[in-house]
Parts: sequence; C-alpha cells; structure tokens
Amino acid sequence: MKTQSLSLVSLLTCVLLAAPVVADNVIAVGTTAAQPGAVAILDITIENDVPIVAFSSGFIHDPAVLQPVTMQYAGPVAADFVGIVLTVDGLAIGVLIDYELEQVIPTGGPRLVALAIYDVDPAAVGPAGSVTPGSIGNPPIDPEFTDPLGGRITPDLVAGAVFVLGPIPSGVPTNRIRSASDGVFRAHSPSGVLEETGVLPPGAPTDLFVATNGASWVLVASAQRVVHVGRTGTVINEIPTGEFPTAIAPIGNYGVFVAHQDGTLQVIYADGTILLGGDGAGDTGEDGALGAAVQVGVVTDFAPENPSSWIWASGQERLIRLNPQGNVIVDVSMGPGNAIADISGSSIPDGSVYVLLPDRIEKRVADGSLDHVQQLPPSTLPTRIAVTAAPDIDGVSHDRVAVLNPSSNQVFIYDWSRNNDVIALSTVTTGDGENSISWDGLRQLWIAGQDPATGDASLTSYDSAGAVVTDLSFPGETILLTSEGGAIPAALSDEGDRDYDADEYTNINELKSGSNLFDATNDPSDAVPFYVLPLESLTAEITEPGPCPWIELVWTWSSPTNTAPDFYEITPYIDGVAGDALLVDGNVSSWIDQ
Repeated sequence: MKTQSLSLVSLLTCVLLAAPVVADNVIAVGTTAAQPGAVAILDITIENDVPIVAFSSGFIHDPAVLQPVTMQYAGPVAADFVGIVLTVDGLAIGVLIDYELEQVIPTGGPRLVALAIYDVDPAAVGPAGSVTPGSIGNPPIDPEFTDPLGGRITPDLVAGAVFVLGPIPSGVPTNRIRSASDGVFRAHSPSGVLEETGVLPPGAPTDLFVATNGASWVLVASAQRVVHVGRTGTVINEIPTGEFPTAIAPIGNYGVFVAHQDGTLQVIYADGTILLGGDGAGDTGEDGALGAAVQVGVVTDFAPENPSSWIWASGQERLIRLNPQGNVIVDVSMGPGNAIADISGSSIPDGSVYVLLPDRIEKRVADGSLDHVQQLPPSTLPTRIAVTAAPDIDGVSHDRVAVLNPSSNQVFIYDWSRNNDVIALSTVTTGDGENSISWDGLRQLWIAGQDPATGDASLTSYDSAGAVVTDLSFPGETILLTSEGGAIPAALSDEGDRDYDADEYTNINELKSGSNLFDATNDPSDAVPFYVLPLESLTAEITEPGPCPWIELVWTWSSPTNTAPDFYEITPYIDGVAGDALLVDGNVSSWIDQ
C-alpha cells in the first residue's frame, strides 16, 4: 500500500467528487470530565451502514471552557492519509484509508476512530463545555463519509461535552466519632463533646463514612439522597441517587460509590457531579455525565482497603474487590450457608480484608484467597466488625479487631498480626440493644444501640480495659454508627505518609508506635521511650555488576527528637525468604552487601 502526504483540503477535493446520498450514519463525540487546567480527551466514534474509504469532520467547541490542542486518528484500519487541522474555530480531521480504495472501514459501529484533545481553561466553570461535530475552516471541512465508489454520505451528528469538575477537596480528618439519625448529623470528640452538627434530609440514615479530607458522606435511602457534609458539619450538597440505594463507599477524596438494590454502582464526584448512573428524574435519563451505572451485583456493605482507593464489597454470600473505576477485579463465592455479616479492611497496607461470618472471622488477601481463620466463641451470632491499627509488637504490624455479638451483649477484641498470630485481647460487656461499633483515633471502642425498654438511642465509648468512658443518650432517636465513621479508617487510606498533627511524625509511624496522630503533644517518643523513627530515605545501588553483584545501601537519618540509634538491623530477603539479620553501627549511613 502506497503512503504519501497531501493537504487536507486537496484530499477532500480529489476524493469527494460524487453526488451526496442520504444514509443512516453517525459521527458522535463522547463525554468526559476534568478539572480546570487539566487536559481532556474525548472519544470520536462513527457508525456506518455501508463500508467507507474516507471520513472527515470538524469539531466546534465552547471557547469559554475548552482550548483545542490536537487530534489523533485511532481507527480500526491503518490509514494512508490522516490530516489534522487546528483553526480558530476548532479541530478537524480527514482520513483516507487507502488511495487504491481496496481497504475500507467495514459496516458497523459505533467504533472509535479518533481522539480530540483539549485544554480545560483554568478559569472554567461548570457544568460543561460542549464539543459538536460540524463544518470548520474556509474552504469548509464538513462531516462526511465516502463509500468505495466515491459516494458522499452525510452522517447524523451527536454532540459531546467535557464536564468541569470542582477542585479536589483538601484537608485532614479530625479525631471525631461520626453518627447520624433522622434529620441530624453529629460528630463527637473522644470525650463525648459534640463538636459538629448538620441537617440531613428527613428519614433514617442508611450508611455513613468519613473521607480522608475530613468531610463525611451520609446516605439517606428513603429520601434517595447522599449528603456531603463538611468538616464543620455544614452540608455541602445533597445529590439524588435514584431508587433503592443500599450502601456508600469513598473513592479516595474524589467522591463516592453508591450501590443500588438492582446491582448497579453509581459514581458521584466530590462536587456533586453524577459521573456514572442516573437519578431517574427524567432530565438525564438513567445516565450520568460519563454514562450508565456500572453493573457489579448486589452490594450491602463496603470496606475501604489500605493503602489505596480500591474497595472491598459484600452481598449475601459474595465478596468482591473493586478498583477506583468500579470494575470488579476479584469475585469470591463464600459458598452456601456462609452469608457475610460484615466486612472491614485491614490497617496493614497489603489490601487484605476481614470477613465476618456466622461462626468465624476470615482474613482474605488482595486476590481474595483465604489467609487465616479465627473461630469465634460457640453459640455466637455476630453482626458487626470494626478494625483499627494496633501498636507494633516486636516490629510486626498488628490490627485490632472488634466483633459485636448482640446475642450475648459482648464485643470480642483481638490483636491480629500480619503473620496471623491472633491474641484474644479482651471481651467488653455491653447493654441490651447494641447494634453497631467503631473505633476513634485514641483506639477507644464506640458502640451504638437502642434501649429496648425506653426506645432511646445510646452512644457509648470504652477504654482498653472495658470501662465506660463516655455514655450519651438520645431520647426518641435511632443512631447510625459505622466502622467507617471514626477517625482511624480515614487515616489509613492513602494517608500513611501524611502528618495530621504536624509533629514531624507521619501518621503510619504514630499508629505503629501507639501514639496519637491527631495530637502534636502526643508523639512516638512519648508513647515508646526508646522509639526509633524509621529512616528518612533509603536507596540501593549495584556497585559491582556481574552474576553476583555487590549492593550498596545508602540512607539518611532524620528525627526531631531522637539521636541516631545505637545500631541498625538489616535483614536480607532472597526470593521472599528472610535471611539472618545483620547489625550495623548506628553512626554509619551506608553498607555494602558482598
């Protein structure tokens, strides 16, 4: 096949000579979403009911929102000629598949044929900037197809858009325990002081979580609304969900997943833009800005995992793992008779999750395979599980796992190591009617319930010895408390390297040492007198290449309160198996493995 270059206008003049015919064909611009100042890429698709050897179109954009950059051909057949034009009016493309008219784009579609690339104006405001197929330039480049006989076909034109998103919310969570009841959002300090309050739509709240920027999201299923609540309790916005929402989960700081009874997953951006899925109101059909809801199957519970924006979800006897786009990556059937009561992500950054079943806890790793099983005491009927970080023991990461068993008015608490050494730490005895649990930033356990005698709601916290710290009562209310409504889950999702209290110790180091990541006066040097801050940096270089290379480790030490350690312990790993630990003097900053 011969290949050469021509001007776009001369190409269209020599190819498009025959008289036009009317056909049921389409050129369509897709939709996407981007923040001001970002780059937006739009799909250009075609449908053609006869084979075509060439196509062209201009694309007219909203100049208040978009600035054209270029286009790229992305069709299914290699082309002999691709012409791209950038004018003051917009972008245009002309494509000739084969000068000899032997190769064609076959009948069918819609299929991707090009990408249109734009800069979003830094000062752009929403809701969207449109991009419409049309005639561009002088002489004009028109939307047309050409069949193998030179027949000109005028397609139908479908506009697209770039939806302008608000900035990513910033901030850090406060050490609060968040709860909700009919029409009210509350956040209490660890000592029980009411610090934040907000107004919710009427109706019993269904689900709640705190995002890593400190804002909260509350689902009120009966009102078909998900409510975004700011760090001071101020309601930022209420977003319609459509019928029968069941649960919500964070997408990092970017927004929220909303699961529905029909097995679909709605995706909502933090500024309230519905990206995937609709609200059923008729204004946008059932589609969001970027398309229809994602089909994942029935979901009743979510569990954010550490250290990413991936999410575990469960429904009945099924456990799934979702990526941030809502795609199912892991799908596990628990088997008949193994209905999942609840799930909670591990604080250890390996993507693992704890699955609460009628008689046991299963820990499953990132690929869904079973890692360990902890049997619960006999004759239990557990309903809720909540996980936080426990202090390291001998350098090994631990989770603290709480399991609520209302049938015996007890909460079983375990310390569970990365190596699956499980210690039954304590059992907390509760009152009647308890129904949900969570942890705050001081590792105090909070329990919400309903007094069966009075009908009043309660919110009670317990210290590590099982003694009551705070006991709050809410006459005539029903309280929603979730394991994702405390401070610690937010601190563990992509936030380990941040420093919430600005004491120069990262969140993860404070969690590992047992100090308070929300209090600058309580740091690892207070919690553990001989605490050694991890290295500020560590690099490895090959100094002698060959079949048995020498590796040089180089590190830097930085600590606001501690001098260098007496020694460093270096453990080599070969194929994942730990070798003998080596001790290196604490005054040096490099070591060569020969």
